[in-house]
Amino acid sequence: MGGIVMKQKKGNVSRGKILASAAVIAVIGLLFGVAMQGLLKDTLGLSQSNITICMIVFLMFVECLWLPFAIDSSKCMEYHETYLAYLPPYGHFKKLSLVLQILLSKEISDFYERLYWHEIDRVKFTFERKWGTWGYSRYTMQLYFLLKNKDVKLFTMNSMENGFLLPSSTGGLPIFANLHHEDIVNILQYMKTCGVIIEDPYHLLEALKNPDITMYEYMETINKPYKF
Repeated sequence: MGGIVMKQKKGNVSRGKILASAAVIAVIGLLFGVAMQGLLKDTLGLSQSNITICMIVFLMFVECLWLPFAIDSSKCMEYHETYLAYLPPYGHFKKLSLVLQILLSKEISDFYERLYWHEIDRVKFTFERKWGTWGYSRYTMQLYFLLKNKDVKLFTMNSMENGFLLPSSTGGLPIFANLHHEDIVNILQYMKTCGVIIEDPYHLLEALKNPDITMYEYMETINKPYKF
């Protein structure tokens, strides 16, 4: 793919990240397997060799089940002069196939789809509010690409407002967040330079640019219903 002008920072399709995720999943799976070893031996009467085989099969199952979640489609985007290249929100088995391609160091460009700027009528920048823990909200920023053929494509962005259990502004660690405010601003500004019309009914872009504004508190002031 030629003519790359801008890529999102911290790409999420690296072999190293996949291997790190696989190692974490393996450790958790092994701890669970060791904890269950006594039950398998005493209750089912399995020999040690059969228990070892069961643990290997269990680890393979856990890796196949959880490793595709290491691929975050919202961070796998490339912004070109004439189009946006992105990973669609694939299903589980398609993501697993992508993971295997990455681990084998093979080309993954076939997994990307292209959305040309001239196909876009406008982009609506908004957010979704859901119930969080301890009475707090969880927010996901959204880009609705409204195409000239009347089709709609949705891209979600889990920004730094969402911390673990608590909003990041109240002490929650943003371990599941994938985009900094500057990343979102840069994405929208770049699309503007490509002639894309941005609709921003809640003035989120200006709020993101203002370092004195806490986005969680800002979105809390907006009368928007919760989505379940």
